[in-house]
Amino acid sequence: MSSSPPPFKPIVSQILLGFGISLAVVGFGTLWMNHLLIRSNLDRQVKRRAESITRTLQLSSEGLIELGYISMLERVVTNYGALPDVTEVAIINPDGKTITHNLVTQINRPFAEIHPMLMDSVELASETGEVQSQHLRLNGRSVFVEILPFSNLMFGVDGRRGVAIAIIDLEPMQAEARRALIISSLIISSGILIILVILGILIHRIILAPLSKLNIALEASQNSGDFIFSPGKINNEITFVAKTFKEIFQQLASYEVLEKEIQQRKEVEIALRDSEAKERQKADELATAITKLQETQIQLIQTEKMSSLGQMVAGLAHEINNPVNYIHNNLLYAKQYLIDLLKLVHAYQQDFPDGTEKINQLLEETEFDFIEKDAEKLFKSVSHGSDRIRELVVSLQNFSRLDQSAKKLVKLHEGIDSTLLILKNRLERLDNSGLNGIKIIKNYNAIPAITCYASQLNQVFMNLLSNAIDALSKKNEAVITISTQSLEQDGVRITIEDNGSGIKQEIGDRLFDPFFTTKEVGQGTGLGLSISYKIIVEQHKGKLYYDSVIGKGTKFIIEIPYNVNNNP
Repeated sequence: MSSSPPPFKPIVSQILLGFGISLAVVGFGTLWMNHLLIRSNLDRQVKRRAESITRTLQLSSEGLIELGYISMLERVVTNYGALPDVTEVAIINPDGKTITHNLVTQINRPFAEIHPMLMDSVELASETGEVQSQHLRLNGRSVFVEILPFSNLMFGVDGRRGVAIAIIDLEPMQAEARRALIISSLIISSGILIILVILGILIHRIILAPLSKLNIALEASQNSGDFIFSPGKINNEITFVAKTFKEIFQQLASYEVLEKEIQQRKEVEIALRDSEAKERQKADELATAITKLQETQIQLIQTEKMSSLGQMVAGLAHEINNPVNYIHNNLLYAKQYLIDLLKLVHAYQQDFPDGTEKINQLLEETEFDFIEKDAEKLFKSVSHGSDRIRELVVSLQNFSRLDQSAKKLVKLHEGIDSTLLILKNRLERLDNSGLNGIKIIKNYNAIPAITCYASQLNQVFMNLLSNAIDALSKKNEAVITISTQSLEQDGVRITIEDNGSGIKQEIGDRLFDPFFTTKEVGQGTGLGLSISYKIIVEQHKGKLYYDSVIGKGTKFIIEIPYNVNNNP
């Protein structure tokens, strides 16, 4: 008894099922990748935003804490706390107390009282100096916390660190990400469904319908002995197969013809193999060419990095210059407003010398007399600070050689004295280090005013004096001696000398190289002496060199001609 043939399975359902499963797998894979990309992009955006806030707070804190401008630092923190999705922004000192917090007005409040669950991360960041980031639920909401440690002279020199903290509310961003995921998933699903329908129609018209006709023609040929097939408008491989069947039926009696056809097919197969081998060889050659191209591209990128350095520095100077000009220009109006208010108070005091009990008590509580005396010093100090920042911007522009400051007649002693005024806090060591202040000895000789780039020279004085202060950071009886003298017809000489530990020979050989520094990470860029060298030698056609004795100290000597005749 012969076994019955297996059940007939329509090829239509098999092909559509195969395509459907394939597209479903691809669709689900695409949706999952879409989900991962959206989630990764969200995490990256949150991380980048938190890092931007904490880095900016670090840069702001380094200068404002040293100068004691806590109120200005509070405004910076308040402004960042008002940004969308930013929950809290705070700066914490090494003792775990708030220097400023956008939601807490009480100064020096222990941070553990505000967020006890974050104290372990704060202490870890302060002790190790490593950034701490984490996702958690805070006050019933999902947030991202970034804790950035930073050092400051006000914290002492024993390695203690404060931290800048930014807390980002994740729930609005997560909701937006979910909406984006749902919309994109609907679009992708609709696309897959449309593709499946279109493929089904095309497969049915191009493949399945001709196959069905071919099957009917074969069944009819078993009875009639003749193969009749009408392809219609379709002309593809199925039509070719049908024609082959027809030829086989017509030439079945001729063995020689059949053998010839077999031989022809073998030749076609050999030709296909030869063609495949040639294509494989071309692919290997193309891969080799791509590898060489990638190597050349890497070399070009390295060259482009160095050529882009100047443009990067110029762009940085431009971005800093706009807000500094805004601050500098508004200081003039603020000072005049204060003068006008003081005039008004004096006029009131003259007309009503006795005042009232409430006004007299308010004058006493606010220490009006001290404010009146100190206001001018305060504005002078702030004005000097804004001038120094503007000069730093000019120095960056000169370093990039995309801008030149104007030459003018300058008294060098005034520039040195103004620089010393800016560095007053560092010279007096108001950082609780326990060391005596740095003594300044001025050996000024009579020198004429010289025609030069004033802002650039002030930047050189700032760089050299700052380096001298750093060299004396651990010395109790520290002295900086500043000497000036005329070189007759050649120009003037300025010498800045410290009694520090000196400079080793192996370090001195690289002292004026760009980006070379012996300071800790985050304490120096390695550009100060390099920029100073360019200013003196290239901009002023002068000389800048040093003389150092190990254990006794270092002196930097500047020689500048009276008149810078040629532009750089």
